[in-house]
Amino acid sequence: MDGIGDYYDQPGFDVASGYGLASALRALLAVCRGDADNSGSMNLLDILYIINYLYKGGPAPEPDVLMADADCDGAISILDANYIIDYLYNGGSAPRICFEYGD
Repeated sequence: MDGIGDYYDQPGFDVASGYGLASALRALLAVCRGDADNSGSMNLLDILYIINYLYKGGPAPEPDVLMADADCDGAISILDANYIIDYLYNGGSAPRICFEYGD
């Protein structure tokens, strides 16, 4: 990367992108956690999508698997489906804006 590899994707100023180069995928992941089926809203279908993905070999969430990471722990598990259930049906907190991206 022309000698800038050590600075890529690090907070603060760098010679490649100044003070920031927006990543559309990371911005989407930050604000759309829990919308596993990428429909634009969170509902029962997202819970079923996560369960189907985890236990039935269903398709991965698009455009990134972390769309299903409702609890923002960097992984997809049944806890994400539980988080959405709590939010939708028990008055739990909405998935927060999250900047954890996994590996």
